[in-house]
Amino acid sequence: MPFQNIKPLHILWQDTLEIGILDGIVSGIDCILASAGVSKKIKLEYLGKRRQPDWLSQNGTILNPYQSLDWHIELARKNSKQAGYLNSIVLIDSFLDNPTYKTEPRYELVVVSEPLHSGNISRIFGVGRRGQGAIISLDSHLYLLQPVAEETDENKKNRQFNFWLGTKLNTIHELGHAFGLFPGIGVENPTEEQREKAHCPNECVMYWRENDDLYKKIADEPFCPSCREKLKEYFAKRP
Repeated sequence: MPFQNIKPLHILWQDTLEIGILDGIVSGIDCILASAGVSKKIKLEYLGKRRQPDWLSQNGTILNPYQSLDWHIELARKNSKQAGYLNSIVLIDSFLDNPTYKTEPRYELVVVSEPLHSGNISRIFGVGRRGQGAIISLDSHLYLLQPVAEETDENKKNRQFNFWLGTKLNTIHELGHAFGLFPGIGVENPTEEQREKAHCPNECVMYWRENDDLYKKIADEPFCPSCREKLKEYFAKRP
């Protein structure tokens, strides 16, 4: 079968995150590529902070544009409209504006530990853009990794599983947007109704609101039949 929209997927993560807690992210990537039928077509490159040799100025104090993940994150921090948050739109735009994006086409999945905002929405779990990639924040899930007083082994396993499942499905959701599913709203400050209409109405990973009960229902089958077909169509080249 001939394919289209095939590009490498670069995975980047903030230096405050250790690779060991990215298991859910990796599982989510594997799941959506398998659902799309392109597991053997999309090359995965785990690049961490992706720092070029000249990522810092000669005096070592200024981040040079586009030469490291650090620069992109600092740009989103400086342009944030909410203290302590990263501006998700500025962040994803900065990757699209990177001069190497056109000369070296790729999808990019960026994982951060800081909270994200988008326009008037004070906290979002991530943002995905058709054909480009996604930004994911683990901020809302990191509390699940914190030890609890007088905790049983079973409770600890449940916490770790919920962290893994939440980050996995968040990854699938945002990459779903990147791979053509409900590709965007088109306005900076969408209403609740607009957000809902820009997502799947079914019991599906592309539903518009995070819901722990829904996550448990779709843990084994994240996509509804309609979204699964649309996902395959994004990569399947028609004759």
